Amino acid sequence: MQKVVYKQFRSLDRATELFNLLKNHGLDPYLSDDLPPFDVTFSGNNLAYSYEIQLDSSAFQRADELLQEQASEWMPLEDEAHYLKKFTDQELIEVIQKIDEWSVYDRIIARKLLVERGQTFTDEQIKHFEEDRIKQLSKPEKISIQRIVGGYIAALSFGFVGILIGYAMMKATKTLPNGNKVFVYDTDSRFHGKIIFTVGIVILLAVLIVQWQYQFISI
Repeated sequence: MQKVVYKQFRSLDRATELFNLLKNHGLDPYLSDDLPPFDVTFSGNNLAYSYEIQLDSSAFQRADELLQEQASEWMPLEDEAHYLKKFTDQELIEVIQKIDEWSVYDRIIARKLLVERGQTFTDEQIKHFEEDRIKQLSKPEKISIQRIVGGYIAALSFGFVGILIGYAMMKATKTLPNGNKVFVYDTDSRFHGKIIFTVGIVILLAVLIVQWQYQFISI
């Protein structure tokens, strides 16, 4: 089974810490530092990430459980300076809901802080939050008309660049917190990507043929 991205990190130390935790529990993680230098998918990904942990998607749930167990054993709530203590109740609820933006540690601490403030959420409610967030993240993005036009211009002007952009628009996927992979862009955007990809190939072949004919004539 092909491994997919589980977590991304800016720090090698943090990535290695998670890698060792997962490896010690037999989840066979893979630590990668071979991330793309730029984003051709128009997705606006945070390119500051340098390391990622990859897992079989079937191991995501067990990995989450391990992180929750570890987080429960390390709760620095006695630290009055903890940044989450400055959050409002609504902001803490958003920390719990946005499982893709906040770590397991932060979500557990947010939940404990809400309990201290008199707001309690059951495990079923937390699960409902997670399911709603996954549904939200599953919705494909629609590429703006300006970017689509830019893709066509790139394909017509620089065939190879158009091929890259078109392919990314067609095939770009993202991994959800539950390990499932979905297309980044909606059907219409992927259709335009297919056309841009095809136009890029045609233009590139045309340029190569013209160059070959010019060289042949020159000889």
